[in-house]
Amino acid sequence: MVWKKAMAAAFICPLFIVSACTAGGASSIKKESEADSSASRSQELIVYTVNTKNQELLQELFKPFEEKNHAKIKLIATESNKFIENFMAAHNGKQPIDVVELNGQDVRFMATSGIIKDLSGVATYKDRFLKAAMDPFILDGKTYAVPVGSISTSALYYNKKILEKYGLKPPVTYQDILNTAASLKADNISTVGFGGGTAYMWPMWFFQAFAQTSGNQSVERTFDTLRGKAKFTDADYTAAMKMLERFGKDGIFQPGVNGIDTKGGLAVFSTGKSAMFYGGSWEYPGFLKAAVDSGGKFDVGIVTFPLMDNNQAKPQATGGSGSALGIYSGISAQKESLAQKFIEFYSSDDIQQQYLTKTNGTFSVNVSVKGTLQDPITKAFQETYLPQTVTFLDWYWPPEITKAFQENIQAVVGGQKPAEQAMADIQKVQDGLVAKGYQFDQKAK
Repeated sequence: MVWKKAMAAAFICPLFIVSACTAGGASSIKKESEADSSASRSQELIVYTVNTKNQELLQELFKPFEEKNHAKIKLIATESNKFIENFMAAHNGKQPIDVVELNGQDVRFMATSGIIKDLSGVATYKDRFLKAAMDPFILDGKTYAVPVGSISTSALYYNKKILEKYGLKPPVTYQDILNTAASLKADNISTVGFGGGTAYMWPMWFFQAFAQTSGNQSVERTFDTLRGKAKFTDADYTAAMKMLERFGKDGIFQPGVNGIDTKGGLAVFSTGKSAMFYGGSWEYPGFLKAAVDSGGKFDVGIVTFPLMDNNQAKPQATGGSGSALGIYSGISAQKESLAQKFIEFYSSDDIQQQYLTKTNGTFSVNVSVKGTLQDPITKAFQETYLPQTVTFLDWYWPPEITKAFQENIQAVVGGQKPAEQAMADIQKVQDGLVAKGYQFDQKAK
């Protein structure tokens, strides 16, 4: 009996052990499988974006993508004027970054610095975009970003109510600007409202002036300058900066223009404290709303930037495509496919149509996406302004030159520095970049 019990025990114990091990193994495998599945469901795509105004809308639009791909889109938003500074801090600090939605002007810098990937073999859907919106993101025949949002142009906005009250017409020349200023001075109404405290926006004024002083060759002259064939101290550059100096000296802007940010500058105009505002077509929906809210005291019109001198140049608008979507070069291999799918999803006609409709956008970068506004000003933007729009020059400038222009225009308009000194200081920045190896035609990495 003792032997039989021992044999039974010997027979039963291995079975028990095998059974226990099998059950434990199955449980362990199941837990690991659940963990893997959970990890897949919670995969996070980190997107650094300049779109700070529509975070809730974007998260709503991204839900179908998140559900289909078992992913979570995390947006880290920074205002345009601080984006490069904050992004580079994250980049240098080796913070996790997967996708970037950046200003178009930063694409060249990021591509030549090797910060964003070549999407040539991935973005096979480029025909969904307007050529003018796509072209700035193609360098050396390679695609480094795709556009989203609205393509833009610019105009001098004016308050119809103020001009009608004082018997004034929309300005065509700088003399018209001076006449308007003289008519409004007694009632403490400024001629042009602007948020000069946001230095980021000042170069738009220079683009307009330089288009005229360069004989409508501003892009060509910019290329020559960045290639070392011309200098920022050349006569046409200095003449453009002197035009902005005149705006400051003649008191065309509201008092303390450099102490008010963009939001404040918009308010100066939309509340009737100034007769005009120079800005991009993206401001128009906001002005329409302001007109409704004003109770009949504000009504907006547009006109091209006034001719500053008696020359043969034509007024030209300035603009660019919407934001640029790119993939960060340091993205993990496990997330790259997800990032590619996200960019294709975000830039799709369906998502862009929803976005444009809900934000009252005007002109989409997508060929098939139509804006909701069909009024005369929108028609004028589309038929007259967009066709003669030249690309923002700071889309070609290196970041250091852009910053130098921002700071020096502020100083010139504010009366702290003469135009000649400002252009000399900007050229010094360019010389310093060249000494460090900067080349405009440097191949993208």
